[in-house]
Amino acid sequence: MAADAAATGTRCTPPLPLGPYYPLEPGAGTTNALWRGAAVPPNARALRLQGRVQSLGGRAVSGALVEIWHADPAGHYRHPSAPQRDKVLADFAGYGRAISDAAGRFDFTSLMPGCYGSGPMWRAPHLHVQISARFDRLVTQLFLPGHAENARDRWLRVVRDPRVLTAELVYDDALACHLRWTAVLARG
Repeated sequence: MAADAAATGTRCTPPLPLGPYYPLEPGAGTTNALWRGAAVPPNARALRLQGRVQSLGGRAVSGALVEIWHADPAGHYRHPSAPQRDKVLADFAGYGRAISDAAGRFDFTSLMPGCYGSGPMWRAPHLHVQISARFDRLVTQLFLPGHAENARDRWLRVVRDPRVLTAELVYDDALACHLRWTAVLARG
């Protein structure tokens, strides 16, 4: 396994903090759709994240629980400890989960997250990710490609290679953004 990784230059996806707004009670009806509204609200954009979970050796990791949570387009979290939680968009769940398929793939739909914070605590738009597989558990954060605030984000700055925590842009326009990302676990 280590020889495969050395040959391809692949490394395990680095961990980052869970953050203070992991859902206390995700809810029984949780799906891979974080936005549940009929239409995208004004001043927001639809987000689709497709990804894959693989082992360091390149093998698909099936059956992994992939969880994501993030702020709404205005930077508000749906969490009892979050500031301005009463301002979260009504149809924004803020949390979703999916199980990776036989090829290790997962898929989420949501809205593009917004920036939040102040001063040195300013955060670029990001998605929190937790992957629980048979042998490994990864908690990290995923950032939006080319976002101007990435350079200021303290958590992205501590990663040796920020590209591994930055999603690949598949499609982008004024209404929607489609991202792709691969998470690499040691064993899966």
